[in-house]
Amino acid sequence: MAYINSATTWNRESRTFALTASAYPAVNLSLPRSEAITVLVTAYFHRYGPATIRDATWWSGLSAADITAGLLDSGRSLLSVTTPWSEAPCLMFADQADEALANEAVTGVQLLAHEDSALKAYHQTRSRYLAGIPQRRAFNQIGEALPTIIVNGMVAGIWTWDNRTCSVRTSMINGRTTPAIRRQIRTRAAALTQTLRTSWTPTH
Repeated sequence: MAYINSATTWNRESRTFALTASAYPAVNLSLPRSEAITVLVTAYFHRYGPATIRDATWWSGLSAADITAGLLDSGRSLLSVTTPWSEAPCLMFADQADEALANEAVTGVQLLAHEDSALKAYHQTRSRYLAGIPQRRAFNQIGEALPTIIVNGMVAGIWTWDNRTCSVRTSMINGRTTPAIRRQIRTRAAALTQTLRTSWTPTH
């Protein structure tokens, strides 16, 4: 059974249910467990590598043995790399090494959504984007990723939706921005405000 939110606005929920095979006919529910694990683990390291085994177990809920087996069964060569954000070695696919080395890791200003996968993909190596700030600046008490403001890949603050003004409000972390960056953040927040207003409705 699949849950489908049929609400037409992002701040409402209308729960409906359907047979998974009918709602998502492209999903193959008959894969053997080992094959399904290999597909999932391969997708994880392709998208989020370099990462550690513990990162992958956190993200997937699988055991370290499952992660290792999935990597071996992927058929792709692995590299163990040293990174500035982890004392433990990180793994990545060798065929992505050139792309990683060419990446200048400059992403500009981004406003990430609640539970964004870019934050949830890691646990052991969260310092890659926290850089020393407490985890509670980016995660709540039950481990959910907050709507964050990212500057060149690093958490620089959070944003919230103000129901009274129907606008995005930002809260910055001291020392993580410059006046020029803050101007960019205001511009991004204004653009996101306009986007969210188009599909928002009062809750009362």
